[in-house]
Amino acid sequence: GDNGLLPVLGPDGLVAWKEYARPYSGPEDVPRIAILITDIGLNTKSSNAAIDDLPGQVDLAFSPYGRNLQDWMDKARAKGHEGILMLPAEPLNYPDNDPGPHSLLTNLSETDNLKRLDWLLSQVAGYVGVVNHMGSKFTASEEGMMPILNDLNNRGMLFIDSRSTRFSMAARLARQINMPRAMNDRFIDNVISPAEIKRQLAELEKTARTFGTALGLARATPLTIREIAAWADTLDKNGIQLVPITAIANRQPIK
Repeated sequence: GDNGLLPVLGPDGLVAWKEYARPYSGPEDVPRIAILITDIGLNTKSSNAAIDDLPGQVDLAFSPYGRNLQDWMDKARAKGHEGILMLPAEPLNYPDNDPGPHSLLTNLSETDNLKRLDWLLSQVAGYVGVVNHMGSKFTASEEGMMPILNDLNNRGMLFIDSRSTRFSMAARLARQINMPRAMNDRFIDNVISPAEIKRQLAELEKTARTFGTALGLARATPLTIREIAAWADTLDKNGIQLVPITAIANRQPIK
């Protein structure tokens, strides 16, 4: 593309969300939890801590605005982490809350949003899919979302709906076009305190036991990384599998 390498379908039906996935061969009948840590590539210390201190089953989401993104992606994948690309999208309080210069916006034409998507997807290679960053207004717009999802689906991408709003249509629309998808069930560290992070992780366990799968999102902060690393060590004895996001694709009920 005009901005660099873009994900495409490979020969013989190869798709990025499977080719770049961390393999999972665990039991089928055990509850599964996936965790996605965002903002990798923006802060060197936090990014290194997430890559080095968290289990490889934890997925890492890379900001398109980070520096040396390919180096970060390569290091993360070498440690066993799946890579996800963050797609900045319009929140309800835009422009007071601005996700950045290449954000997907509801007032832009389909052509202009796809040009922005092209730039975003070109910033790094090796990711299994994308997750919306912010986007409480954009993900609630079918007119805005459908061209983006169709383009991503045609590139073999997994879409993760961060559910920045309960009105998000993203996961539902992805299902309509048979696109691999996952949905955030819990923002783990909206309140940065050990007690609150522990509480949200416990709620994720309840969701996984009820529905078979659960996904939680968190940011790459030192406290969050420490709490999740300690919690991950307890899962086996609790009868829960920590898995990459590709291992829960299409398994969650659409809410």
